[in-house]
Amino acid sequence: AEREQLKQQKLKSESKLEEIMKEKEVLRVETDRLASSIEKLKSEFAALTKSKAELQELHGGVSKILEDLRSSHETLELEHTRLLQENKTLLSEQKTLVSIKEEILKEKEKFLEDYCKLREEVRRLAQANSEMSASLLESQNKNLELRKEKDELALKLNEMESLQAQ
Repeated sequence: AEREQLKQQKLKSESKLEEIMKEKEVLRVETDRLASSIEKLKSEFAALTKSKAELQELHGGVSKILEDLRSSHETLELEHTRLLQENKTLLSEQKTLVSIKEEILKEKEKFLEDYCKLREEVRRLAQANSEMSASLLESQNKNLELRKEKDELALKLNEMESLQAQ
């Protein structure tokens, strides 16, 4: 068991050694890359120094452009103020329209409620009409039966009168 444990420790140690070797290689590659980056940065620094001189030459042109922009900015400020006033007017109109819309929606809800009530009333009236129609039909049938009975009784009465008269 001790031997097995030693084997496992040896395997772990070899695995760790392998990882350390890989890390060492990664660090060497990273060191090379950093050295290359430093050289590149030195070259870029020289280019930036040259660019700085060119930028200083452009500064005069940019200053003139800046003055033109300031003038343009003042014009834009006036336009901005006009647009803000117009925006306030439009917002006021929008509030009015929203208020009107809300009133219309309330009316619509009331109409919908009334419609539902009327629909229920129509349903009830249709039901009552149906019940009355059934009752009327029943009454008509009863009336027909009573007429038949009356006719039969009248016939019997006539027969009795004619028998009494003999």
